[in-house]
Amino acid sequence: RGVQIYGNETLNAGYTDLNAAHIARTLVYLRSAIDEYTETLKFSINSQFLWDIWKNYVSHNILDPLKTLNGISEYEVLMGPETTSREEIANRRVNGVVRVIFYQAAEIFNLTYTVYSSSTTIAEATANT
Repeated sequence: RGVQIYGNETLNAGYTDLNAAHIARTLVYLRSAIDEYTETLKFSINSQFLWDIWKNYVSHNILDPLKTLNGISEYEVLMGPETTSREEIANRRVNGVVRVIFYQAAEIFNLTYTVYSSSTTIAEATANT
């Protein structure tokens, strides 16, 4: 087979920016940090106040430090009516979206989150997935 070189982008068959180890590693960190914070909000009332708290925390405490260190190029944090239907809000559920662009990357990565009511059961939460 000859010489095989295993590097940052050589182990994945398909072309995607996820082939770059630093992007994959940063996305894993983001998913974990935002999941951990989002889990703390399940006992809060689903309102504009909750949405603003989530957006501000994710922006200022998680994404801004990465942007300052040149880990990401741009980001957008959304939660509320722009990401959640009226029916979902009525069912005590709200969706959040974090869009991330890395330096030298063409793809926009969308990370999605859902904050459920404290009374939501696992069966209810997974019914539409």
